[in-house]
Amino acid sequence: MNKASLTINLGKPTTFNRFLVQEPIKLGQRVKSFTVSALVNGEWKELGKGTTIGYKRILRLPTVKATQLRLNINDSKGGILISNIGIYNAPQIMTAPTIIREQSGDVVITPSDPESEIFYTFDGSTPTIKSKKYTNSIKTNDGKVQVKAIAYNPISKKSSLITEEKFGIARTAWKVLGIDDKNTANIIDGKENTSWHQPQNVTMPVDLIIDLGKTENLTGFKYLPDQNWWANGIISKYKFYVSQDNKEWQLVDEGEFANIKHNTLWQIKSFKSIKARFIKFSAVQNTENNNAAGYSEIDVITE
Repeated sequence: MNKASLTINLGKPTTFNRFLVQEPIKLGQRVKSFTVSALVNGEWKELGKGTTIGYKRILRLPTVKATQLRLNINDSKGGILISNIGIYNAPQIMTAPTIIREQSGDVVITPSDPESEIFYTFDGSTPTIKSKKYTNSIKTNDGKVQVKAIAYNPISKKSSLITEEKFGIARTAWKVLGIDDKNTANIIDGKENTSWHQPQNVTMPVDLIIDLGKTENLTGFKYLPDQNWWANGIISKYKFYVSQDNKEWQLVDEGEFANIKHNTLWQIKSFKSIKARFIKFSAVQNTENNNAAGYSEIDVITE
């Protein structure tokens, strides 16, 4: 194990949030792990860490103002060779934040840049820096919720566009029935980056049954396919049933999600208002004409 440490005097207090490091790649890739530290207000503070470096490695760091910078090589394959080091102060990306509502009913707001400040409203009004500041997940009741939020950079004084989300009933008491797989919870967790796929031994049509926990006045449903780049099992044709007792089922909607192969966003379908406690989403066909059926999220629309 080869270790080394390189300390650089920045000359004056310097603000930065990116670190660049390069190896002379013609001589091979040698570094296996490293950390970056800075002298902030007289104390050394670790800002980030990485594994291999190779031709070029750029680390995204918390914004700091420092007088010295230190690169610590913790492990390498052989003699350590570094060809270039640089620091930069990249502007914050003022992209509108994302808003989700988890199965618990909690609302979570996430900025694209972790150093942005978030301000939000629940009353339909336009959020400003005088609105409530987001610090942690927000507990809500089981009813409908409307959330608007902006990201704000206190240094540049710039704000992002507004994100607005309207959520129906909370899915706190929802359960996927008849499938012995804890990962089915991904379908109703409110997180678009999680998913679940039917077992490979099933054949179309294949049913997904959900207990809503209590009777609701339903007016539609929403389906979000797996959001992974190479996702399969994107459902294109469906049937949607409702029931009060999980025994007698009524077909309330059937059809096709138009162009879903190239438009894998939320698919929203409406139907005449009906009371139900159980829903059954039946996958009839997918975009590849095989038996795969995948889901990121299933939700309902209520009065």
